[in-house]
Amino acid sequence: MRFFKKHMNMTCIQYINNIRLEKAVALFEHGNTSILEVSLSVGFHNLSYFYRAFKAKYHMTPLAFIKRLELDSV
Repeated sequence: MRFFKKHMNMTCIQYINNIRLEKAVALFEHGNTSILEVSLSVGFHNLSYFYRAFKAKYHMTPLAFIKRLELDSV
């Protein structure tokens, strides 16, 4: 674990969560708007943890992100 953090500048869990969140964004962009389905499909089994991680990375909630996508597509 120290080797990973030394070379990637983040912990293994942070790296995995980052990949999961990027996949969640891709699912939202492809029209899958069920936040619960997306969070479960990318590996977050705790919805509140998914919300916290998403907001920490993208500075908005998943719902706000979906609404922004809808506004951008109009």
